[in-house]
Amino acid sequence: PAAAIMTFATQILFFGAAWLLARRLMSASLALLAVGLLVVVPSWYGSHSVFAYIEAFLTPRQSAEAFTLAGLAAALSSRQVLAGVCMLVAMLLHPIIAAAGVTAWIILGPGLARPRLSIAIVTVLAAAFVGLSASGIGPFKHFDAAWLTVLQDRLVYLFPTEWSATEWISTEVHAAVLVVGIAFSRNDPVRRLCIAVLITAVLGMLFALVESDGLHVVFAAQLQTWRWLWLLGVMAALLLPVIAIDCWQSGDLGRAAALLMLGALLVRVDAIAAVPASLACVVALGSARIRKPVQARIFLVAAVALLFLSLVVLAQDLIKVLPELQAIRSQSLRYMVRIGEAQALTYGGLLPAATLSLVYFGIQRATRRTAMLLAGLGAVLLLSILPYSVLTWTHAKFPQDRVQAFAPWRAAIPESAEVLWPDPPPAAWFELGRSSYWSLYQMAGLVFSHDATLLSTRRETAVTPMLPRLGRILSTEHHYALTPPKKEPSPAVNPCALPDITFYASWIQLGPTPYPAVAPDPAKPHEMLYLYRCGEVRH
Repeated sequence: PAAAIMTFATQILFFGAAWLLARRLMSASLALLAVGLLVVVPSWYGSHSVFAYIEAFLTPRQSAEAFTLAGLAAALSSRQVLAGVCMLVAMLLHPIIAAAGVTAWIILGPGLARPRLSIAIVTVLAAAFVGLSASGIGPFKHFDAAWLTVLQDRLVYLFPTEWSATEWISTEVHAAVLVVGIAFSRNDPVRRLCIAVLITAVLGMLFALVESDGLHVVFAAQLQTWRWLWLLGVMAALLLPVIAIDCWQSGDLGRAAALLMLGALLVRVDAIAAVPASLACVVALGSARIRKPVQARIFLVAAVALLFLSLVVLAQDLIKVLPELQAIRSQSLRYMVRIGEAQALTYGGLLPAATLSLVYFGIQRATRRTAMLLAGLGAVLLLSILPYSVLTWTHAKFPQDRVQAFAPWRAAIPESAEVLWPDPPPAAWFELGRSSYWSLYQMAGLVFSHDATLLSTRRETAVTPMLPRLGRILSTEHHYALTPPKKEPSPAVNPCALPDITFYASWIQLGPTPYPAVAPDPAKPHEMLYLYRCGEVRH
């Protein structure tokens, strides 16, 4: 319960900080819409959907993001001391995440106040970094070939040059929103914030591309400055309403930019999104030179055509929802099925985003009675999903009865032992309470340790052929297949041949064992785990 409570608290903290920032830039009603969009739109950034700025589990990233947004809100209110305190707390929680906010804060203040001096300083620092990094001296050492090969194979998201085209296009869509905001926003703090966040994202990406991808500097890869994209994604969602309204009120050219943004956002995970996003940037950058009404009208017509194309692409993608729903309904937990269905039917957040926007603009022009009806409809929709949502927060994945079922095993296994487990390690960690000898989950932080990388890779090479003997098969789509192989592999594959292994678990009964079998899932009593100690079973 503590992890769920803290996760919920950090989410409230994050959205509260986003509200404070939005209120510095727009009216209360528009800020409410902005935070609503931040809630419902997908929050993934970077590559392979590894990181998101709204976290579903307990992590210091969420709290660091909250304090970063609060610091920016304080900075926009000219409360620099408070901004500094917030940034310091964010840095103590998660320096990689907070560094984006600190950089944006510096750009907002002295950076924009003295741009030429700032550019000169950044240029000198960049040249010094590149020179030292090329030398590979001291803290600027490079990856050795073995370490780098494993990272490029296992942690592709660390290297932006390895990202797919659609992942880059999704980033472009977020950037296009802020570029349009710089050109068409009538609010000076909004424009300044757009400039600061864009420069921050560009600096972070350039540092990652040159220092990590290009020169293979270890500490540069560990800094992961490409993760500064979280701030770009948050600002794109939070500032979208005020930017779109200013665009619409600025004439045909601004309306073209607004429609192009909409078209790009509708299909932002599709390669076609690059077209409206790029044209939106062209309109924004050329807005000062496009003076003739006929030119603006041409861009507006093109924007309408591209919006229609985006809707066609979106309609084709909606067909994929049916097989997705069938897969969701195959789950055993009813409340997760309902939550999954609701998420699938929102079409990646588009439906609730459109509903929030329509309600906002409808209420602006609606009578009191109509407004009450709209509010009541929203309340009914929320209440319809609320019971299932509560269950997702209160459900115990590792309840006490399952923990107690492993009590005989805990009594037999020393706390210092590493157990070879045939599944991903949460069960070994939370139910058995012992270290896992190896799993894919444990290879997520390889960039921070050369020795751990080589050790984990050696263990993976040794363990993978043994998994079928233990009742599981490693696959590319999922960590482990859910059914044991039909034909048992050769008994020559012996877990006890591994170094540092004394105990191992198996879904297949390999022989007599003094330890009781355990069915971890009461709903599947026929699926039993067996514990073996090397030397007590003949292989």
